[in-house]
Amino acid sequence: MTTPTPAENHEIQKPDGDEPTTLATIRGLRERTITGKGLPANVRRLCVAHLTAEGYSAAEIAEIMTLSERTIIRDRKAIQEAYAIEPDPKLVPQFVGRLVMEADLVINRMRRAARDKGAEPGTRIDAEHRCYQVISDVLQRLQSLGYMPTAAQRVEASLKHQIDDLPPLDGLFLEMSRLRVVAQESQNGEMVQKLGELERITAHANLASTVAQLTAAQPAKEDDHAPAA
Repeated sequence: MTTPTPAENHEIQKPDGDEPTTLATIRGLRERTITGKGLPANVRRLCVAHLTAEGYSAAEIAEIMTLSERTIIRDRKAIQEAYAIEPDPKLVPQFVGRLVMEADLVINRMRRAARDKGAEPGTRIDAEHRCYQVISDVLQRLQSLGYMPTAAQRVEASLKHQIDDLPPLDGLFLEMSRLRVVAQESQNGEMVQKLGELERITAHANLASTVAQLTAAQPAKEDDHAPAA
């Protein structure tokens, strides 16, 4: 038993110039002027791919081509392998470009149809609304792929920028101590009062954080979960 070549197993090759087209071959299969058993593997798989795209099941294709359903399933698997896509960094930008191009074509078609002299006002309004929906859908796809910022990303970036701009915490405490000395020496009562309020707020926050940490670390007592008598 000979081993099939890769072309017979995994490649979808177009027929040569002197061979009938896929549609002509399928027409012959339907009219029973040819049978699937006599077709080369590449021609047979082109027919299977075409009929699959038209929505036929494996069993229906097997009936049309007078082949076993197992053969059709095997051909479908070979077709999937032939169209398999390997990971490629350029693939995402290419599909994004295609997405934007297709969206632009769809919008142009809808607006051209809306400009028809026989188009009703409601049809024109609906076309513009659908154009807006296409743009909105494309924007969401671009956001999901990281090509456009989202509101959450902008807020996160803004907060990160603000946090990065803050001085170190130790430096803030040293500056508070220095300002308190300056305020006392200059007898600036307003500054002393504000620094005192700031120190109380800081102490309160530190105390609350420490208590929360100690509470979380404290093991639960069995009595706390025991049902009341």
